[in-house]
Amino acid sequence: MVEKPFTPTSAEANELIGLAKEKDLILSIHHNRRWDSDFLTVRKLLQEKKLGSVVEYEAHFDRFRTEIKSGWKEEQENPGSGILYDLGSHLIDQALVLFGLPKAVYADIRIQRDGATVPDNFELLLYYSGLKVTLKAGMLVKEKGPTFIIHGTKGSFVKYGDDPQEEKMKEGLKPKDIQDWGKEPENIFGTLNTVEEKTKVPSEEGAYIKFYENIYRAITENEELKVKPEQARDVIKVIETALKSQAEGRKIEFPV
Repeated sequence: MVEKPFTPTSAEANELIGLAKEKDLILSIHHNRRWDSDFLTVRKLLQEKKLGSVVEYEAHFDRFRTEIKSGWKEEQENPGSGILYDLGSHLIDQALVLFGLPKAVYADIRIQRDGATVPDNFELLLYYSGLKVTLKAGMLVKEKGPTFIIHGTKGSFVKYGDDPQEEKMKEGLKPKDIQDWGKEPENIFGTLNTVEEKTKVPSEEGAYIKFYENIYRAITENEELKVKPEQARDVIKVIETALKSQAEGRKIEFPV
């Protein structure tokens, strides 16, 4: 199991994928946020066609952190550093799970904090037939807006707040310690407003443990991997396309 981002380049990703096949080994990447409570909720809503045909999807991963921390994520000399590789890889992976590969990518990537040497803010636009996907993350967002904003032919879904699992882990807790491990509080349930109803949608229960259970069963029972290395490589391809878009100041067809 490789921590995300999978690799700095898609060429290196392909090299690892080839090596794993050659050695007959299981290879997966830690895209655990497929099991965030809010993303599971969004995925269920889209599967159930609650919004009709989706025309706009916007997802945020914002933080407020003025200081520059030491470590590979914030150091320019380290390949794969910066917010696009860090938080961006989660947002991109989620979008690809929902909608597949885009037709084109446009990126606005910035350094906003004093003393920062790697990007700490980005906005990506992923273009599909009849659908625009906006992915945003920043380190200077003191007042957070919605985490998800989705519009479709039947209505909209807006969701504030964050999955609770990371904060519980920071407190030293484990899934076995508490019964409501991945359960969100009612005050951050999303709002579904359609031509049929306006209602609060109880969030699905987040479950990072399912990622590890799948890895275990893939090794012991030959279960199909939930996070395939080819999917993680495609995330890196989107990042590479975004970097090319930023460098050239234009929308870039995908794949490059």
